Amino acid sequence: LNSLFRNRYTVLSKRKLIKLVEDKHVTGWDDPRMPTLSGIRRRGVPPAAIRLFCERMGISKSDSNIDFSIMEDCTREVMDDASPRAFAILEPLKVTITNWEDDKLEDFAVPRHPKRAELGDRTVPFGKTVYIERGDFFDLEGPDGIANGGRPPEGFKRFLPDGKVRLKYAYVISCNEIIRDPETNEPVELLCTYYPETRAGNTPEGEARVKGIIQWVEASSGTKCKVMQYDRLFKTEEPGKESGDFLDDINEESLTILHNVILEPSVGADAVTIIDKLSNNPGSEVEKIYHSSLAYQFERSGYFALDSSSKVDDLVFNLVVTLRDTWDAGSATQPKKDENIHINHDKEGKQTQQKQKNKNTGGNAPVLEDARRVALRAGTILEAGPHPEANSLILCKLDCGDVNEAGEPEEPRTVVAGLAGKIPFDELVN
Repeated sequence: LNSLFRNRYTVLSKRKLIKLVEDKHVTGWDDPRMPTLSGIRRRGVPPAAIRLFCERMGISKSDSNIDFSIMEDCTREVMDDASPRAFAILEPLKVTITNWEDDKLEDFAVPRHPKRAELGDRTVPFGKTVYIERGDFFDLEGPDGIANGGRPPEGFKRFLPDGKVRLKYAYVISCNEIIRDPETNEPVELLCTYYPETRAGNTPEGEARVKGIIQWVEASSGTKCKVMQYDRLFKTEEPGKESGDFLDDINEESLTILHNVILEPSVGADAVTIIDKLSNNPGSEVEKIYHSSLAYQFERSGYFALDSSSKVDDLVFNLVVTLRDTWDAGSATQPKKDENIHINHDKEGKQTQQKQKNKNTGGNAPVLEDARRVALRAGTILEAGPHPEANSLILCKLDCGDVNEAGEPEEPRTVVAGLAGKIPFDELVN
């Protein structure tokens, strides 16, 4: 077999990769955006995800252009099963519980993984001051509310000024007052009331169940860290094909750095443990571990892994992959059509976009974006037989109608399929 494997939205040429490093478009060969083993490892992609990706690609004599999202899907599948869950607030908004005792902390025992009881529980403290995601609070009278006509987005079920929301695993709260930045009118703190009778998911008899559930981190026990949010290094499927220079197709927004992320305390404790272990046994081969061996699903945000630059007092986490594919094939920056965009302003007056998914109600749902990404080829099986090295696989000769530049038929493709024992060979061959 002699075929070329290409992954879309990246380059594999050594000459081009050297150019990226030498011109400092990336931080080095282990930059998490680089298609190198050191880069993939540093980003936090598990080895099992790479093996799963290779299994799904199979073997072919023809050159392959593989969609980047397939690798991301394999990573999600592996990390969903392996990664413990944790609360992490990427864009914090302060919430003060006015009817909570000042110095009181209450611990909640929370599962590390919803489907793997053997991983045990983690302890999440709750107190007078917590942080929630800024995007979980829709300010009807602020910039995002004004931009949306003073109405919440359709299907929005999280926190509103006149509503209630449940802090996951803890209590229901309601907003009494919004403290705003005098320059931008953005909310900087919410003064709220908690309802003791709603502890740990309880709904008092006669009261309506609160639908919105959001994550949170207690302020005094939380750990601050930096998060590196990585995206695709190039904004076109085949960099340089149309522009003539692959450097012209670099996605300038392939890295976003969040400096004020708040983690629940169990994550900080786990990170310190693994950093100390690596510091004390840097050359140990008994148990080969890396910083990125510590990975989590930060709930409702994505899968993240500890970066190799982390120190005990300066933690850095890398975004490995989002919870679902959010890439828009038409543009590196243009939002998808099924998202509402709300314009926020930071203290310097810089505009930022906040996306809110609309609930899909059918009918006119914009499905063209996804459908365009599926390439189907029909072929005729000419030969089929057992795979010489794997009992679960079969080896096929497949005619897909391929022709060369002269219009002459190409040799049949050789394809491996996991159909052993499922369909008799004589029924496969046409």
